[in-house]
Amino acid sequence: MKNKLFILIIFSLLISSLSLNFILFRFSNSLEKEVQNKQILVNKIRKGDLTLNDSLRKYSEVINKYINNCNFEINGKEVSSSELISVLNKQFVLNQKLNDSIISCGDSLRRSNAIILKAKQDYGINYFIINNSKGFVVDKKYPIRLDSALVLYPHFKDNLKISNDGKNWVITKTVEKTK
Repeated sequence: MKNKLFILIIFSLLISSLSLNFILFRFSNSLEKEVQNKQILVNKIRKGDLTLNDSLRKYSEVINKYINNCNFEINGKEVSSSELISVLNKQFVLNQKLNDSIISCGDSLRRSNAIILKAKQDYGINYFIINNSKGFVVDKKYPIRLDSALVLYPHFKDNLKISNDGKNWVITKTVEKTK
């Protein structure tokens, strides 16, 4: 009986071993197919990356060409993008200076307008600007009220001198020579 039991155990081990080998063989084939499929996918991705890199390189060359040769013309001369940027920066600086000048002129104009307003309030002097073919002409109406110095000034302007203390104006009379 021991022999039969021994043979039965060996036979069951043999069947188990064959079954396990068969299962492992199928599993090995399955893993091998998965590895092949993944290798195919990796190869496709690599090929796609190479194609993408070639396309990106071609596009970047085209973009660089358009950036470097922007085909802008200044005074009939073709300029590169860096020259165009330089010209634009210089123009921006010039525009800033012109803007500062305009602001300064505006300040000067406000001061002049304040002086004219004061003359209008104090002496009734009105100014009118007339636009004609030669440009602008300033015309003034005679004032309603006028300071006596303004009335006398045209007649005595050659005889006006400042006093020794520097605070007053003095009219000196010139002696007329007799003939």
